[in-house]
Amino acid sequence: STTSNWDDHVHVEINKNVTNIIKNTNISSNLTELNINPNYSSISEISASALESYFQCPLKYFFNYVLKLKDPISSDIEMLDIGNILHDLAYKYYSRKDHLTLDIHIFCANTIQNIIEKDEKLQRHINNPILVNLIAEAERFILHLRNLDNNSQFVPSYFEKSFGSNHSLPALPLTDKICLKGKVDRIDIFNDYFRIIDYKS
Repeated sequence: STTSNWDDHVHVEINKNVTNIIKNTNISSNLTELNINPNYSSISEISASALESYFQCPLKYFFNYVLKLKDPISSDIEMLDIGNILHDLAYKYYSRKDHLTLDIHIFCANTIQNIIEKDEKLQRHINNPILVNLIAEAERFILHLRNLDNNSQFVPSYFEKSFGSNHSLPALPLTDKICLKGKVDRIDIFNDYFRIIDYKS
C-alpha cells in the first residue's frame, strides 16, 4: 500500500541520516558506555530523551533510566503540561478536514476549554497566568502551522508517528547493540520528499 511504501521510504532515509551522523562523530564509542543495564546485553532500544540525558549527565541517565527513579509529581503547572496541551491541540487541528478554513480563535478557545475541563490538575490552576495566556499562545502556534502549510507544497501526512518495537516503523540502529526509538510529531510529504516537523513550545 502507499502508506506501507512511505513507511519503508521514511525509515530508509532517516536511517541513512543517522548512520552518517554516527560515522562522522565519536558518538558510537560513547554509546557503548550505555551498556550499563543488564537488560542491554542484547540489542536494546533507547529514546532520544534518554540519549540526551546520558550526554548531559551519565549519572542522571543512570538514575532515570536504569534505577528508574522518578521526580516527585508536581501539583504546579509546568512547561511539560503546556507542551502536552499544544501537542494535543495540533493533533485535533489536523484531525479536522476544514482545518485550513476554520476560525483559529474559536477553535483554540473551545479546544483549550475542553482540555482544561477534562483535567483536574488544570482545573485547580484555572487562574494561573500561564493558563490565562494559553489561548493566545495556542492561537500563535496554530497560526504558525497554518502559515507553514500555506507557503509550502508539502502535505501533512503522518501525526504522532512512533517507531520501534510494536510499531509500523522499526527502531533505527545506532550501534550493533543499541537502536533509537521514539515518536515523530509530524511527517509532511511532497512527491518523493518528506520533512519532519518537531513541535516546540
